[in-house]
Amino acid sequence: MSKNEVLEQVYPDELEYIFRKKREKEIQRYEGYRHMMIAIAAGFGAETEDGESLYKIYNQQLDEIIEELKGTREYEGEKKYTPEDIDRELEKLKGLQEIINQTQAKKKRPGKG
Repeated sequence: MSKNEVLEQVYPDELEYIFRKKREKEIQRYEGYRHMMIAIAAGFGAETEDGESLYKIYNQQLDEIIEELKGTREYEGEKKYTPEDIDRELEKLKGLQEIINQTQAKKKRPGKG
């Protein structure tokens, strides 16, 4: 099985969590940029040639990026794992390991012919 097949077939519920965490990390990164930009712009009061506040332009761009990342999917809450969930996932892993072992055993047997 390929990595994608394992993720899609064995861990379909976890994919959503993984992607949500990646988006949250990306949002935090852009929010960090905003905080740096606010501090710098507040200190310098920079403007464009048209007299528009540089702070305002950058802030709008960052707002758009953050909203785009937030808007891709909204999540009600994080999935809570019970001991039964963990046991079920462990059984999936054991089944997958068994399939891998069978495949490896077939590859190791000398061919007939």
